[in-house]
Amino acid sequence: LAKHLKRQPASVKKYIQDHIVNPGKSLAAQNLRVEYDIQKRPYWSDIQQQFTPEEIPLFVYYWEKTISQFKDDVLPTEELQIVDMVKIELLMSRGLKQQNHNQQNINILEKLLIDEQGNEVPDPMTVNSLSTQISLARAAQTAWSKEFQELSNRKLMILKELKATRQQ
Repeated sequence: LAKHLKRQPASVKKYIQDHIVNPGKSLAAQNLRVEYDIQKRPYWSDIQQQFTPEEIPLFVYYWEKTISQFKDDVLPTEELQIVDMVKIELLMSRGLKQQNHNQQNINILEKLLIDEQGNEVPDPMTVNSLSTQISLARAAQTAWSKEFQELSNRKLMILKELKATRQQ
């Protein structure tokens, strides 16, 4: 085929590999994926225990995208930084889901409080209990906001250390 096309055999082989066998994925990209397969790392079982089955595909996605950004130039310490960055990303996502759930609970509690206060004779124990629950839920949201900011800062610090931002 190379002779017929008057091309070098290596370039024809590369073209076939890139465009016919695995369109959209070069041989180098495939080799990189195998070399940096997170599921073949000794710490993979720990990661699986640390995150839910629903979070694992997202972990792999973030890992692969970040590793591909660095091509084949990832040192062992950088690899650990990437793992930490992905963990932080998932913890942030988990926390935001919890915040959403918490806000929905606050909305329900506030509606119940308004309904109770609208009764001819509101039950003071119920009003007090609902008010306390609302206060606790709001305090939890405030605490999470602080933690989210700390996680964001840690993630940003890791990205800067990795020189993983577009600017760098």
